[in-house]
Amino acid sequence: IYSGTTLGNSEDEILLLRPDGSEADRVLWGGASALRISRGKSLERTGFVLSDWVTATTVWSNSAGDFGTPGSAYGPGPTPTITPTPTATPTVTPTPIPLPAQWQPGVTPSPLQIDEVNFLGSDTEFVVLRNVGETELPLAGWTIGDAQTPGGREGLYALPDEAILPPGALYAIARNGAAFHIRWGRAPDAQFESSPSAAPVLARRRDLASGALALNDSGDEVVLLDPSLGLADALAYEDGDRASLGLTGVLYPIADYSLQRVPGFAFPAEREQRRRFLLAAPAPFASVDLPASAPLSNPALADGMQAAWGTLGAVSNFTPGGTAPPHYVAAAAASIGLDFVAIADTVEGGARMGESALGAWRWQGSDGNRAVVYGPVFGTDGAIDSFLAGLASHDALAQWTASTTPSSSAGQIVALAADNLAIPSGLPALSKKWQDAPYLPAGNAQPPVAGASAPNPRYTGLAVEGETEAALRAALAARRGWLTNRPGLALTLQAHTATDGVVWMGSTVAPHNALLVDVIYHDLSAEVASLAIWQNDRPLAQSDLPQANGVWQVTVSALPGSVLFAVATQADGDFAVTAPLLVENGEGAVVVLNEVLPAPAADLNGDGSIDSNDEFIELYNPGSSPVSLARWRLEDRSNTDPTRRRFNLGVAHIVPAGGFLTIWGNESHIGLNNDSDRVALYDSNDRLVDSVEWNARIERGQGLSRVPDGGNWQTRAPSPGGSNPNDAPGSGGGGGESESLPPWGSGAAPGTPGGEAVGPFRSVTAAKLAGMEDVVHFVGVVTVPPGLFNSAIYVADPALPPNDKTAWLGVQVYLRRGDFPELGEGDRVDVRGTMHSFRGEREIVVERPEDIWRVGAGEPLQPLPIAASAVGESLEGRLVTFGGFVAGWLGVSIFLGDPDNPDVEPVMVTVRSSLGWRRPFVNKGERWRVTGIVSQSAAAAPWNGGYRVLVRYPSDLVEIAGR
Repeated sequence: IYSGTTLGNSEDEILLLRPDGSEADRVLWGGASALRISRGKSLERTGFVLSDWVTATTVWSNSAGDFGTPGSAYGPGPTPTITPTPTATPTVTPTPIPLPAQWQPGVTPSPLQIDEVNFLGSDTEFVVLRNVGETELPLAGWTIGDAQTPGGREGLYALPDEAILPPGALYAIARNGAAFHIRWGRAPDAQFESSPSAAPVLARRRDLASGALALNDSGDEVVLLDPSLGLADALAYEDGDRASLGLTGVLYPIADYSLQRVPGFAFPAEREQRRRFLLAAPAPFASVDLPASAPLSNPALADGMQAAWGTLGAVSNFTPGGTAPPHYVAAAAASIGLDFVAIADTVEGGARMGESALGAWRWQGSDGNRAVVYGPVFGTDGAIDSFLAGLASHDALAQWTASTTPSSSAGQIVALAADNLAIPSGLPALSKKWQDAPYLPAGNAQPPVAGASAPNPRYTGLAVEGETEAALRAALAARRGWLTNRPGLALTLQAHTATDGVVWMGSTVAPHNALLVDVIYHDLSAEVASLAIWQNDRPLAQSDLPQANGVWQVTVSALPGSVLFAVATQADGDFAVTAPLLVENGEGAVVVLNEVLPAPAADLNGDGSIDSNDEFIELYNPGSSPVSLARWRLEDRSNTDPTRRRFNLGVAHIVPAGGFLTIWGNESHIGLNNDSDRVALYDSNDRLVDSVEWNARIERGQGLSRVPDGGNWQTRAPSPGGSNPNDAPGSGGGGGESESLPPWGSGAAPGTPGGEAVGPFRSVTAAKLAGMEDVVHFVGVVTVPPGLFNSAIYVADPALPPNDKTAWLGVQVYLRRGDFPELGEGDRVDVRGTMHSFRGEREIVVERPEDIWRVGAGEPLQPLPIAASAVGESLEGRLVTFGGFVAGWLGVSIFLGDPDNPDVEPVMVTVRSSLGWRRPFVNKGERWRVTGIVSQSAAAAPWNGGYRVLVRYPSDLVEIAGR
């Protein structure tokens, strides 16, 4: 009898020491020894040779069935030990078992399953098993370890024969029982390695695998074998050998998280691991259950709608970094009252992984573009154009999740991610993104997984007709929703219009001086809120008192180009923000620079002094609706001082219909130069709308004015905020060749290079005034169709009535790559590109064929009649016609002189080799008429070698009678 000593079951030794401390005898079992312990049987010595040890075969009398002969000599029992011959060495290891090539799974799910695996760190590793059956389960014969292949060099361990696991009970096995005890406050049920812990050490199954368990952080396997050595359960994370175990799906580790079993799917019926395990903070004494649903009531809204809450961009563990299976994510969403969840995982093998109430998947494009797609999976080349085409052809919707703003033409993109939106500081930036389209602000908060919740969740509310996927998609397509940080908080916005009736948020409305809007607020917790209508970047109207559930009705001004949206804020910080109403601006919405005063001579602003504060820039709106200039800007940059000075216009800057807006110097602080300067007006999309430039000194007290309003530029006395009468004296614009063909309603400002006119919004004339590398967008008429001048075409404005069949200002359009669309002479075309200069000639460089759109067919423009001597810079890019006499020829060109000015240098007329026809044979003195495009002819820098005329067709160069 002894005390204070504990013998290890799987591996240990006993030493007998003499009084002087020297060793007299010893016995070892386990480890390198051939001796093995069998439960309930002692080790006995049969002789005095060190190897004469065997497992007892005689029942110990008066015991509970143990084997051994304590207090008496060894006596062999009536039954041979293991071998039939008395001369053989006694067997101390189990009879070798033929091992299969792979562990074979059973047919039905095992009652004993892997419940949790913590593999990060060595001493903190543990495996938890659970009896998922309805009866007690003896663990005798069961084996656990990390040897995915029979006979491998990893470890397998026998579970204790005496252990019995009740239904639903857990069995925790630590790698180091002592470390486990310190970390979790109690000992495990067993341990893989010996440590100062009361937990029993599991015996290695060396007959099945030769190594020891050590879970690799970068990837490993855990296998559970039943008593018949069938594969009862298994998992393989990250780089683990899934194929050997018949498993699919990669379980990606997350720091400080363990793998935990999720009810709903079981091995071997489900081989996809991501449906069976989630990642969460380790919890060895608790199992994961599916969260219970806690549905909220769905309050009624207007027009038979009801409120529904959800998340539009959750992820499951099918996406790297995701933590839970799709069915757990859906259950977690329902547990916090969400009515829908769109599980938007990355696509594998062309299939959407995370099925949910609103089917979704995640698209990752090139250049950082990202989106969540609601609809079938389709392939793209990563380019945004390919993606938009896929959306349209598959009738899919999308939420844009990149930091950029999508193209306003992308009608299938209905929402913008707003998970980082702060209230109210983030609303101005959000309203700017709404200038292109009334996108739904989307919340994509991840539902809580195993108790872990997003710190600042954002959810999406929708006004739906029902709870079907079709109803959800219909609300999403209509952008009929709101953003909130808490389910149960609803907010909607509707406008009452005379023409369209009631218009919901997420739509567009026409401008109104007085627009009646309804704001419906509802909170299931009955908290009151402050309500406000915002216009662009600031509140426009606010409720006098905090509102309870109900309708707040208010009348506001709906300015063209503005956005209106409702905001609800509660005392505890909870909030909701609706999708906006976008007020149409209309293609007819035009604002022009109408008057500038660089050198004031009087106190025009009435502040009592004459100084730079009296300088002003006047804007004019010739349209029939007011125009909001929110996010427009004025820019001042002269040739001598290229530094840009900008003044950003805001929501308070409104140009009334047919009226004026004066920006004084003390507001803009631009500072206009008297000698030379340039003022440009840009809209909210950074497009050049209008500009005026002067290169000559303007006398004090004289300004530049359009006469009449919106007409030609003249020098005249200032009239800030008032009309510029047509009878005022002044110098005309920088002339054209023909008084019968004035520019686009205007002439050039005095000193404008080339005497070029200032045209209306999106005209070729206005585009030609852009600075180098400025982005331009215009609509013009094709004068040189594709296929004549290699990769270039020419486009022009028509002149004003009654001369609108004649070509006016034109420009070369160069397509850098790809093919032009099918275009003919006279077609109207929409062009988006960048202003450049090629060999001294202005040209619009277009990067993609998609930026050139055929608007419609039309009649070819007639050429502008000129004299041969007039060919020069002012006519660059124009389609002209003139007659002349042959003065000479060279290669593909002939030279025509002006009969009325024979001493003027003759004009080069070129038949380009790309045309496919040769110039005609000519003789000196012959009279010819030419029609073509005026173009630069310089061959080397600084590109001032003169001009030539490029013909297009053989009919552009014809001989006429006379010499």
